[in-house]
This record gives sequence, structure tokens and C-alpha cells, in this order.
Amino acid sequence: MKNVHLDPYSAADIDAQVSKILRDLGNPDPPLHLEHVRELLKLAKDYYSTADDGLFKRWIHSLKVAGKQIAERPGFLKDFIQNFRLDALCLFDEKRILISNELPKPKQRWAECHEIGHIIIPWHGPVSLGDDKYTLKANCHEAMEAEANYAARRLLFMQEKFKARALSSEPTLSLVTDLKKIFGNTMTTTFYSLIETLDVPAFGLITGHPKKPENDFDPRNPCRYFITSPPFDAQFGQVTGTHLYSIVQGYCGYGKWDLGKIETIIANSRNEPHVFRMETIFNQYDALTLGVLVCKHKVAVLVSSSP
Repeated sequence: MKNVHLDPYSAADIDAQVSKILRDLGNPDPPLHLEHVRELLKLAKDYYSTADDGLFKRWIHSLKVAGKQIAERPGFLKDFIQNFRLDALCLFDEKRILISNELPKPKQRWAECHEIGHIIIPWHGPVSLGDDKYTLKANCHEAMEAEANYAARRLLFMQEKFKARALSSEPTLSLVTDLKKIFGNTMTTTFYSLIETLDVPAFGLITGHPKKPENDFDPRNPCRYFITSPPFDAQFGQVTGTHLYSIVQGYCGYGKWDLGKIETIIANSRNEPHVFRMETIFNQYDALTLGVLVCKHKVAVLVSSSP
């Protein structure tokens, strides 16, 4: 899946909402405490299990779908969650976030903030479960998810606090580890945010272990996520994640953390060769590959002297 860069107007509107929250919290230092955000926004949080009907029965009488009570369809919410494999969802009318207790704890922080993102974006409020004016349009759903993801990243990484640190050091996977500790988010989420923040051509691949593919590995679609910085899209937009993954397969080893690194040539949209530094680690869940532009490739021309 390729990341989506929001248009400047949507990004600015969302940033204004995030800025207000951080300002009302007193512009705290990282990491951000989500319980403080929930208290500020007067949000409640519950956990659910698709194997337990208790929570669904508790809220079923107050939930509405497309403006209608769904008490007469008590299985709707449970079916909705199971069919769409949701890790979390927000109930706008209840101002309540529901998180799957089957979701690994390190990932619950992101899931919760993603739902907070939906809540703080004003134009997401009217969209409710089952409202076919909105939810049956796949492109609308994808746009909403991209906007909520952007809001979550800007909130979890506290806007300029992350940007200042990200741009003041050489972009490496070691920097990702340092930023993970400072902001209290997962390695993968920090990796994703760093790449989108960089002001130089850079890309990231989130994949399985390149030397130990899982049973469901699809060589035609090897990347779970292909993340790019805006300058990379502008100059190297024709480069695919599949092509970059083939490079990763060529230099990676069978290790458990550091899988390898290389400098390689990648051509831009004008077919001009550039040198990129690539490095890959495996964090037991994902292989993370970071590629950053080093310089334009200089071709040496040998001129023989006449006898």
C-alpha cells in the first residue's frame, strides 16, 4: 500500500485542530499522554472482543446507524467489526472509542489516536456506520482513513517537536530508534512518520523478512507499505516498491536485526542516475528498509591521450 500525501488545504485544517489540542494541553514535552487528550475532549474508551457479546449489548440501545436506532439489529455492530476486521472504531454520538483487546498492546496506542483523529476532524462527524451516502464510496473511505492517519501522526508526534528532531540529524534507522524512545510510539509508526517528514528524496518499505517469506507472500505485491517523502514523489515518482524490494532481496542477509545496507543507483523521472543509501532491519514483526538520497551519480569519462 502506497502512502497518500494530503492536499495542503486539508492538511492545514487538520493541523489547526491538532495545534489547538496541544496548546490546550500546555504544549507538553513528549511522549504525549493519550489519557490527557481523552480528558480534554471528554472521550471515553472501552475494549471489546468479538467473542464477547457483553459490550455490544451494553451500547446497542444508544447506537444509531444512518440516523436510525439499531436495537432491532443487535448483531449489526459485531458483524460490522468482524467483516471489516476493525481494530478500533469511534462512536461519535457516544464520544466513545472502542479498541479490540485482541490487538497487541504496542499497537493500541496508534489505533486509539487514529480514532481520535476521526473525532477531531469536523467533516468526519456526519459519517456514521452504514450511511451509504458516504461509506459505499471506496474513494471517500480511503480519503477519510488517510486524513485520520495524518491527524494521528501529527498528534502522536506533536507536530514541530518531531519535525525539529527529525530534520536536525542524519536520517538513519538509528535515528528512528532514538525518536521511538522519545515519543513513545512503535518503531514502525516512527519509521513511517520520519519518512513523510523528510525534506529530501527518501522512501521506506515495510515488508516481511526478505530471506524468510511467509506462506502468503505475493511476489507481485511484496510490500505491505511503500512510504515516500514528497520530494521523492516529485523527482522519482516512477519508481515502484516492487523494484526497490528486488534491491533489498539482493543485499539482505538472514539476520534477526541488522539485515544489511548498500549504496545503489536509482534513476529519477528524467533518467538521471542518483546514489541512494539503503539499510534494512527486522524487528520481529516487519522488515523496515530506509532509502535516502546521497548525491547525483557522477559518471567518469576517460579520455585517452594521443600518442
